[in-house]
Amino acid sequence: MATSQAQALWNKDAAFRCWATRHGGVYIKPNDRTPPNPQLAYLPHRDVETTIGGKLTLMNPAYMMRQMTEEYAGMYGVKGFANMAQDAVECDSMAHKCIEEINTSLNRAEGLVKHLSTFSQKQQSQKGPMNIAYTLKQTMSFLKQTSPASVNVKTHIEANCPEIIGDISHVNQVIHNIFTNALQALPSGKGNISVALYTISFESENTQANLPPGNYVCIEFKDDGQGMPPDVLQNMFTPFYTTKAVGKGSGLGMSSVLGI
Repeated sequence: MATSQAQALWNKDAAFRCWATRHGGVYIKPNDRTPPNPQLAYLPHRDVETTIGGKLTLMNPAYMMRQMTEEYAGMYGVKGFANMAQDAVECDSMAHKCIEEINTSLNRAEGLVKHLSTFSQKQQSQKGPMNIAYTLKQTMSFLKQTSPASVNVKTHIEANCPEIIGDISHVNQVIHNIFTNALQALPSGKGNISVALYTISFESENTQANLPPGNYVCIEFKDDGQGMPPDVLQNMFTPFYTTKAVGKGSGLGMSSVLGI
């Protein structure tokens, strides 16, 4: 149900975007939540001024619709009706429990849609200079504390690792998604996971990673899992593809990593 709901929302959002592409957009007052869209910076009329001095910026209708559904999710749609129905029945009734399961599925669907937004790179990226060594150290410290005691987590960070240009929240999500996959790959939930950060240089183009010559930083993950068979490996970045049981994985973790 969660996957179907997420796919329906994704299709609706795509339809809005197709319509907006053909018909343009709408002008709104820019603020912290809806700043001028950098993807529309090439348009000479993206930012306009009214005859009385007011500032307006061009906005995609699909983006506005998504904001509305986020802010008023509790009032409209399936979730809103489910909440009202739950309030109208006895707490210990079967109907109350069934509606609670509906809400659980809807919450899972919302999570899938957020993953899809990242995967499609619709979210604005706040890139800037960042200390990748410090970011990895802080993130791994949290992941290590929340991992089972049966898992041995080791982190090795190369000294004097240079800063990079990136989005801290996106880098954190990449680390979290890959670490979660490594954690779930351990046999019987026991074993070792090692994460290393180091610099690497290419004197010529690296065709495997599609990288031009230059200096890079690399985050390497290793675990005691048995690895992926060829049929799973070739679908590793396929959206909604998962080998986990129903409700245990969205199939969007590695797709989000690729999208970022």
